[in-house]
Amino acid sequence: MKLIHEINLPDARDMAVSPSGNTVAVCQPGSSRLSIIDAFTGTVLKVISFSQQPVSVTYSKDGMLAYVILSGHSIVEFFASDWRETKRIPYTFLESKIVTGIDNRRAYCVSNRGVHDIDVVNSTVKSHNIQSPQRSLALSPDNRLLYIVFSGGVIVFDVEKWEKAFEIRVESAERISLDPKGKRAYVGLRGFADVKVIDLSSGELVGSILSYGHVADITLDMEGLYFFILTINRANMAVYRIGDEVEKIEDVTIGSAPDCIVVAPDNRSVYVSNRSVVKKFEML
Repeated sequence: MKLIHEINLPDARDMAVSPSGNTVAVCQPGSSRLSIIDAFTGTVLKVISFSQQPVSVTYSKDGMLAYVILSGHSIVEFFASDWRETKRIPYTFLESKIVTGIDNRRAYCVSNRGVHDIDVVNSTVKSHNIQSPQRSLALSPDNRLLYIVFSGGVIVFDVEKWEKAFEIRVESAERISLDPKGKRAYVGLRGFADVKVIDLSSGELVGSILSYGHVADITLDMEGLYFFILTINRANMAVYRIGDEVEKIEDVTIGSAPDCIVVAPDNRSVYVSNRSVVKKFEML
């Protein structure tokens, strides 16, 4: 991994890379700001201030729109071309990760009230109660299922029927990442140096990846060939090659309080936030 840029952004937390790979949006809840970064130069193109804390950001699949969750307040929609606000959807319970569907009209997130389906066209929110959801969720590649992390494992939620399909038990689950084909889920554990690997066709645990540090965030590359783990106490990013065997290939120092990791659509660029800077790496 080669360090390309290091951008000073106090309290940099959740991030999203545009589908084109041209920009990176970064939430800074401590200062109630969202910063837009030029992915090629590392310069800050725009800073948007809010009266509430931005806690999650994502782009629509076509890259035309972007959505920001303001904690306990609303979802804000922007034109991603110039970051002009187009609408706000009031909803006081939203406070965690947001993902978008392929039809560019729906987004999903979780809160302490459960899971929420946001119709961004009609500005409505539909909810379903789930016990003890965490801040992590993932949408299946076919957009039919949400994988929602809760304290006892992963809830598999059918978004078409809007009901829980089944549950996979993984104690102390906190983070989740799906492989691009939707065959396996990787679940990081709260307070443990361990990531569980789940076969999604059977719901069975099929392996573990030792992280050698408490897990802060996890992700896979766009092809499911490489796996990345941010660890809190080691303050590093561990890189693994996924094949018949899981092979650790590199440790990269990140600095204190690593928080979020995102792989760009080019499948080479990797962005990491650690609550003080955003670092861009390239895979060699």
